[in-house]
Amino acid sequence: LNKVSSRIFYDVVDGKKIYPGGLLRDTEDERDIKLERVGGIFAFLGFQEYKPKHDRWIVPTLEIKNQVPHNTCGWNSSTSQKEDDEQTLLSVRGLVSIARREKLVSGNGFSQLRDNMKVIKNFGIPEERFVSNEEDPNWETYSNFPLSQELLDNAYLHRSQSYAQVDGRNQVLKLLDQNKTIHTGSDWYSGFNMRGGFNHPFIIDKKEGWLIGGHAYKMVGYDQNYYGQGMHLVFQNS
Repeated sequence: LNKVSSRIFYDVVDGKKIYPGGLLRDTEDERDIKLERVGGIFAFLGFQEYKPKHDRWIVPTLEIKNQVPHNTCGWNSSTSQKEDDEQTLLSVRGLVSIARREKLVSGNGFSQLRDNMKVIKNFGIPEERFVSNEEDPNWETYSNFPLSQELLDNAYLHRSQSYAQVDGRNQVLKLLDQNKTIHTGSDWYSGFNMRGGFNHPFIIDKKEGWLIGGHAYKMVGYDQNYYGQGMHLVFQNS
């Protein structure tokens, strides 16, 4: 949406460039609350189909978080989602530094969607004004920003009380209609990169190229008949 970076960081593995993005695969957790099932067995079976309020709807967001040159897609997406709720600019670097202290980051920013939510629930995210040089290219210094008590106290003001897994079309569209963006991700294929041939109208409807890793992003809207091709969801990319 609006901007798609063609400069995504890559590694070289076995002589091939890979663009991992930074998302690690989650494991199932029996404690997961799946919102679609809260509506009862009939909602779960799809008998109560939700009708979207708009033909096209994009939730207004504050800014697009650029992850280059780090593999922090999960932290970028979750920070961006939270600042939509808070209506305050928040710091990806501050969140990453807290996560690194808690040993919930591996490598150069890799994480699971659930770990992103854990840190926000337990510690929160500091506002951007408490963190300098958000685009520090050096991973060691970027992910070790000094966590002063003032910064941690401010982060604590921007905690989430809880988080839940969205399960199904009804809840996805309902949340978007309620101006709630969704932190999500998927496998990522080479054909989804700009240099892999991704171009207008920027539709991902099948696997393109080879699997190169996982990538997190933020769901921000929908179009019920995008370019005459039916319902499509709209994502904001870091």
